[in-house]
Amino acid sequence: MFSLQSIVARNRFGLGTIESDGELSDPRGWLSAQLAPQSALPPSLAGLPGTLAAMAATEEIIQARKAARMDAAGADTPAIAARDAQGDTLAGLYAQQVMARFAAAVMTTTPFRERLVHFWTNHFAVSAEKVRIKTLVGSFEIEAIRAHLDGSFSDMLAGAVQHPAMLLYLDNVMSFGPNSSFVQRRQGNTARTLGLNENLAREILELYTLGVRTGYTQSDVTELARAITGWSVVEDRPQFAKLMEPGLNNFAYYPPMHEPGRRRLLGKAYDEEGQRQGLAMLRDLGSHPATAHHIATKLVRHFVADDPPPRAVVKIERAFAASHGHLPSIHRALISLDEVWATNAQPKYKTPWEYVVSVGRLAGLPDFKPGKLVAMFAQMGQAVYMPGAPAGWPDVSANWLSSDGLSKRIQFATEVAHIQASHIDARAQAERAFGPQLTGSTRLAIDRAESGQQALTLLLASPEMMWR
Repeated sequence: MFSLQSIVARNRFGLGTIESDGELSDPRGWLSAQLAPQSALPPSLAGLPGTLAAMAATEEIIQARKAARMDAAGADTPAIAARDAQGDTLAGLYAQQVMARFAAAVMTTTPFRERLVHFWTNHFAVSAEKVRIKTLVGSFEIEAIRAHLDGSFSDMLAGAVQHPAMLLYLDNVMSFGPNSSFVQRRQGNTARTLGLNENLAREILELYTLGVRTGYTQSDVTELARAITGWSVVEDRPQFAKLMEPGLNNFAYYPPMHEPGRRRLLGKAYDEEGQRQGLAMLRDLGSHPATAHHIATKLVRHFVADDPPPRAVVKIERAFAASHGHLPSIHRALISLDEVWATNAQPKYKTPWEYVVSVGRLAGLPDFKPGKLVAMFAQMGQAVYMPGAPAGWPDVSANWLSSDGLSKRIQFATEVAHIQASHIDARAQAERAFGPQLTGSTRLAIDRAESGQQALTLLLASPEMMWR
């Protein structure tokens, strides 16, 4: 049987118990050790294509679909089949990324670190609902989030904002400086209107850094949008190759598309030119006091309680400021919060992603095919990498508590138990995994189960499994 602190470490900070887990002699030390820098990717992610390869594959599929669609206009059955096959290929590449992420979460020996990856990916949310992003969500998580987990918030912010998945998702590839040389040369020569797109700038201020109602104005949104004009992706066209300055992960800066001039953001003047202007703004936004408060509030809501205790928020906010946004320092401060270790700590209801991952860690999962895994998460209401909005998935229990959602979890628990019961002693696992948190009613129900399969179903569908 685990101690209460071991259970908090494994469930609240981690992703749930695995069968080989033992008692933790130093739960806080175990968590802190996971914040040491790691260079190697989880094995399941190592084979995923990087952004350059993923974008090339996507473009090939899109062009093939266009060609097939034109052929299919004449009701050519083989052409229709070819078009549908290209769509299946795109869905298959997306499912491969979901499966790789899921396997990494179930198999990880550093579950606190893995949970942090999931948190930050949700903070800088992009969605695979857009066709051109469907194959990029995996590389975005690897290149923008995992690659910066040991650095500063400002570095992660810049890495996320400059990643092609983000630039495509929030339409910055369609943002051009109205007074840029590129637009001036094309005035009257194209039916398409070329101008400023403020989507990404608005979300940077509202969601990723300062937060809502923190004093920025529409002028600040516009000025930031102007500063990041020219931030786009590598275009495989000769006329653009002459204009661009390529960067990491297929990012490209196009100087002729950048809005020239001095900018002001939050009262500060920025004299930098070109790409450096937007980067200077991101650095300042990443260390702003409002950003520290916004990020602290979100972290405490995720790890402590739906209604973040003000004292805990202040502690994380101070850690953010004192470390200049150094993420490992901020994450270590989370471990030191008394509120999360208290015996009366408010439980957090698991999202579908968290629930299924914890089932996989506790009981192992059948050899689900990627397509089935994708469909299962969609049925539970949390399609992986598809949050539906730049704000990401909600992090409050009320958003996930529903009779329909619980019914689908019970169906899933029943299916897993039907296949896995012969490998799991549910009675022993319940005591070992939940220790003092195991209620008498759950223990009694499992003890009275008529079979191992029923006992495992009851464990996987128990309240203890639904909350963390």
